[in-house]
Amino acid sequence: METFPVLIGDEVAHFHDVAGGYNREQLFDVVNFIHRVQGPGSPYRVNTDELAHRFEAHLEDNYYHLSVDGIRAVGDYPDEDYILSLKVGSEMHGEHSFSKPMTENIDKRETRYE
Repeated sequence: METFPVLIGDEVAHFHDVAGGYNREQLFDVVNFIHRVQGPGSPYRVNTDELAHRFEAHLEDNYYHLSVDGIRAVGDYPDEDYILSLKVGSEMHGEHSFSKPMTENIDKRETRYE
């Protein structure tokens, strides 16, 4: 996929890549959503003080629902990739995804609805 959608609270953000691992020292999982440098403009910016603690990533044929205990935004876009690093408390995943409906024939510019 060129990009994949991530539901953050009641908003949809689009990222290019995902990476992660396990912190063996402090015993928690880490998931990094990565928005690659593409040129002028900015990726979805998260206000880490007022952030919803539930994320739902839709990757091709699978979804991943993440309950997050901590979050950190890294990178000075557009000079560097923007990385949203999550400390995951628990996760749930399944074989159903809404990635195609959330990415096909839509305007992918950042929009906020209230």
